[in-house]
Amino acid sequence: MLENGPGLQAEQGEMEAFVDQVLATEAGAKIVEKLSQKRQSSSEVNPSSQGQAKKEKALRAQLKVHLIGTEPSIWRQISLASDANFQELHCAIQDSFGWLGIGGYEFRVCQGGQVELLISDRRRQEEGGESDHFSPHEMTLMDLLSHGVSEYLYLYDDDDRWEHLIAFQGFGAVSSDRVPQVYGGSGLCPPEGCGGVEGFKQFLKGDHPLVQEYGSELVNRIRDGEFDPRSVRFGEPSE
Repeated sequence: MLENGPGLQAEQGEMEAFVDQVLATEAGAKIVEKLSQKRQSSSEVNPSSQGQAKKEKALRAQLKVHLIGTEPSIWRQISLASDANFQELHCAIQDSFGWLGIGGYEFRVCQGGQVELLISDRRRQEEGGESDHFSPHEMTLMDLLSHGVSEYLYLYDDDDRWEHLIAFQGFGAVSSDRVPQVYGGSGLCPPEGCGGVEGFKQFLKGDHPLVQEYGSELVNRIRDGEFDPRSVRFGEPSE
C-alpha cells in the first residue's frame, strides 16, 4: 500500500487521505511515524547552508581604525560585511595596515576606563571562559552595533602593545561581496618588533637598531607615510 501512496511533495489533503488509509492497517502507526520523519527531514534546511545563505548579502559596516599614539596619525578607513566576525575584522585590520600577524590580539569594549567586554580566544582560555569573554569566531560586528557599541579597542602584539581605536562611521549599501575594502588612510605601518609607539618614534628619528636593518630608502618611505589604498591586498581570514 505504501508503494502506491503519494510522494513527499504531495498536497496536504492528499497526504492526509493517504494517512487515514494507512491507519486502517495493522502496522499503520509505525508507517505513519516513518512517513512523518521523512516528510520533516525533506523540508528541513541544512543549518550550515542556511548560515551560508544568510552571509551571501549584508550591509557593509564602515569603520575608521586609528593607531593610537602615532604622530602623524596612522589610520585606515575600511568596510566589511556587518555580519563578519571579529576574526575577519582582525585580518582586515592586519592587511590594511600591513601588519604581519605574528603577535596575539584582542578586542576590548571599555567604559569608564574599565574593560566591560573582551573578545579573545587566548584570554578566554587562560581565564576560564569568563561570561564577559567571547571568541572572535562567535561575535560579529552587528552583535556590538545592535547593543549601541560604536567604539572599541583592538590590541595587537603582546610585546609592542599596538592599540587601535575602532570607530563605526555608518553603513554602506547591501552587498554580496565578502571581501573587505579600504577606502582611505594615512601613514605606513610601523616595523614589527620596534618596541611599540615609543620605539617607533625613535625609529622615525633614525635612532633605533632597526634603521640599519631596514635601510635608508625604506626608512624614508615610512617617514613620508604616503599610503596608497590600491596597494592593499586582502587575504582569506586565517582560522
